Amino acid sequence: SCARPDILETSVESFLKHVKCRDGFRLILCEDKVEDPKRQEEGRKWIEDHSHYFDQIIYSDKKLTYVYCFSEILKYIESQFFFRLEDDVTFFEDIDVDEIIEFMKESNVSQTIFRRSIHNLTNPAEVKCISNRKTELVDFYSIATGVFNLKLTRKIVGLSGTGECHESSVLTPSMLKLKA
Repeated sequence: SCARPDILETSVESFLKHVKCRDGFRLILCEDKVEDPKRQEEGRKWIEDHSHYFDQIIYSDKKLTYVYCFSEILKYIESQFFFRLEDDVTFFEDIDVDEIIEFMKESNVSQTIFRRSIHNLTNPAEVKCISNRKTELVDFYSIATGVFNLKLTRKIVGLSGTGECHESSVLTPSMLKLKA
């Protein structure tokens, strides 16, 4: 979201510096409507000035919020796996996405989410290590920053029937229905 371009720029620059994948990334920005016209104008100006970061820019005249932006962006993804970056995440160490994708393929996992902090509100069913990083397998579907399996994600979002991607009330029940 370019309602906070200063934060987004830090996120994108740290992503490009630390997140690696042998096939590279197509960066797609989904920009929705911002209620404050001044902030909207500043955000759109930032996008124009920094369009070199992105392979594709999608504009919506509706206020999508994060729960609808996620389903909107799914229409434009062409790869089997994708990395979702929120506008307020900063990476401080290198991450090898290829190792994460390999784990996801072997385990038929729909998502691998990066923790925002040391506090964890989920109850892990199983703990594994990927690239010397502790990874918890949980029965909770989140649209936080992380790596996603496109096919499984589209099924989960499709099961919700609303296009809304609220984590606990919509996506997690859809994921659990798919697993059943």
